[in-house]
Amino acid sequence: ERGKVMLQRFAEEVPKDLAPVAIEKNVNADYGDLVVGGRVDRVDALEGGALKVVDYKTGKFPKHPAQAREEDLAAPVYARGASALFAGAPVVEVEYLYLATGERLSFPVDEAWQAHKDLAVVELARRASRAEVSGDFPATPSKLCAWCDFKARCPEGQAFLDAPRQGH
Repeated sequence: ERGKVMLQRFAEEVPKDLAPVAIEKNVNADYGDLVVGGRVDRVDALEGGALKVVDYKTGKFPKHPAQAREEDLAAPVYARGASALFAGAPVVEVEYLYLATGERLSFPVDEAWQAHKDLAVVELARRASRAEVSGDFPATPSKLCAWCDFKARCPEGQAFLDAPRQGH
């Protein structure tokens, strides 16, 4: 039922003349010695040849949008990857559209923002690569364990999920 409501709201609010240049496209952000991939929901062409990436979200809009903007590392991957997909056309905005409420979280993209975020993406990707090579993946149990692809092989995550919750 929730999905139907989201879809109905989206259908009512989307511009009738919307003509994306890409929908559900895999993108790769090339950082020289490593490549980070992602999947963009929609890419729109803007006047002057610039691009806007839109990612649909089914979860809740963040309680602290500024903090979410600062911590997010998907938007810079989407921006770099979409630009590469379209022969270097500049991405000037990445927008997260929360379907349940219609709220939008916007990431204006410029060279300084992209460079700052790229450093964080590369550092995280290198840490993940080192962990893959060493086999050292320390568990960090949280409510996200319920959606983790590795929960069947993670005793810490299973213990967290099986533990009785206070207040429930």
